[in-house]
Amino acid sequence: MVNTPSSESKAAKAKSRKAAVRKRGSAGSRRAAAPVSERRRATPAEQLATEMLSVKEALDGVVAQFGVRVSGQLAEVLRALQGPEPPSKRTLKDMIVKVQDVKLRPERGRIKDLLRLQALADDLVELLAKD
Repeated sequence: MVNTPSSESKAAKAKSRKAAVRKRGSAGSRRAAAPVSERRRATPAEQLATEMLSVKEALDGVVAQFGVRVSGQLAEVLRALQGPEPPSKRTLKDMIVKVQDVKLRPERGRIKDLLRLQALADDLVELLAKD
C-alpha cells in the first residue's frame, strides 16, 4: 500500500485517538466512582414520589396556616366575649344565630366545612367590629 496524504492523516488520527483513550484510562487521572444513587437518573416513579412528597408538605402547610388563621379569629371573638365590655345584646343574638346556623360534617373532611368555618369566623369578627 502506498502512503498517500489522506491515508497518513487517517493513521495519525487513529493513533491520536488511541493515545487519548489510554490517557483517560490511566490510573493517575481516574476519579472515584460516584455512588450508585448519583450514577443513575431517577425513574419516573421516583420523580413522581419526590414531587408528591413536596405536594403533601405544601398541603400540610396550607392546612396548618388555615387552621391558625381561623382559630385566631375565633379566639379573638372569645376574648371579646370575656372582656370587660362584652358586645351589645343585639350583636350577641346575631352571633348566636350565625353559630347555630353553621352545619358542619367534620367526619366527611370536605372543603365545604372549611369554607363555612372561614365564613363564620369572618362574620363574627365583622359583627364585633361594627359593635
